[in-house]
Amino acid sequence: MNVFFIILSLMLSVGISSYLIRKKCFCFLNERQNRFSNLDGIRGFLALAVFFHHFTVTYYWKVNGVWAAPDNIILRNLGKFGVAIFFMITGFFLLLGY
Repeated sequence: MNVFFIILSLMLSVGISSYLIRKKCFCFLNERQNRFSNLDGIRGFLALAVFFHHFTVTYYWKVNGVWAAPDNIILRNLGKFGVAIFFMITGFFLLLGY
């Protein structure tokens, strides 16, 4: 799998999400008080990291016929890192009662 394709799709998803934010498509998120919007944004990027990890593993499975982790260490650990930090932030929100 070409790393250029991964970077291009990541840039496209960031561009679309920033466009939707500028058009105020996510205005319902601002209704709650005492919200950590920066942490919500980080959780979104972490969810995208898990998505890209699953995408690359599925791609290698379709191309090679073997269900295995990618050879690239960054792509291999993208899912583990994304899930771990995502649940840490979610646990922080649960601890505070959000």
